Amino acid sequence: GDYVRVHAGDSHWLVHATLGSFERLLAREGFVRLHRSMIVRKDQIEDLVHDDHGWTACLRDGSRHRLPRARCQTLRRELAAESSSLHDRSAML
Repeated sequence: GDYVRVHAGDSHWLVHATLGSFERLLAREGFVRLHRSMIVRKDQIEDLVHDDHGWTACLRDGSRHRLPRARCQTLRRELAAESSSLHDRSAML
């Protein structure tokens, strides 16, 4: 069904909604879609890392999430425009 698990700090809830509806609602609040099953707050993205297999988003909680090829360029442009603290390590690899 159309359910979204929402995580906030140590709490989480299961909400009856689509991820697309959350994406439209949260886009104005500084959230971005990483891939088809995840939306995160932009300020929680600590780093974007490129390797031989593509791009990975490294979050502040230590998790790493592979980015789909179709989202990489848009996401990198969007994050670079809003955050001077984001490190893009693609130039170092």
